[in-house]
Amino acid sequence: MFHRCRKHLVAGLTTLLLLTTFAGLLQSSAGVASAATAITVEPSLQYQTFQGWGTSLAWWANIIGGWSDSQRTSLANALYDTTDGIGLNMAR
Repeated sequence: MFHRCRKHLVAGLTTLLLLTTFAGLLQSSAGVASAATAITVEPSLQYQTFQGWGTSLAWWANIIGGWSDSQRTSLANALYDTTDGIGLNMAR
């Protein structure tokens, strides 16, 4: 149970980090000053359930295609292995 909750927390935090980083980039590129914002994560609040989580291979699959079999296997294990990796279960 903890492992599953940890995955959801990591996925949520990763999404939050990406969204806040992207928003910051948009503001800084537009010349808009931004104030510091405190963000609190409350794991006991649940608003939705993720059916899976993964990545899009659109931008980096071409590079990885040129790697050796052992390098690609190591990366696949790091991404998709539920025990030793981060346990992604979707790829697009």
